Amino acid sequence: MTQITIRNVDEALAERVREEARRRDESMNDVLLRLLQLHFGKGVTDMGEQARNDLAQFRQGWIEDPGFEATQKAFSQIDEDAWR
Repeated sequence: MTQITIRNVDEALAERVREEARRRDESMNDVLLRLLQLHFGKGVTDMGEQARNDLAQFRQGWIEDPGFEATQKAFSQIDEDAWR
């Protein structure tokens, strides 16, 4: 097996990996291997998880946008004459 060394990892990112490892009760190495497999692997990973190929990485949840809501207001009005 090949070993890879990653240098210059900022502390905030390293802490996120540590937290994930603690949360899963796994080593940091296992967490990083899974992430690499999910990102670069194909099919089912050695960890038994299905590799994803979707838009989930871009999902941020609902974001309120008053400008968008203002542009959509006309679509909620009913034209009474059109329904006669």
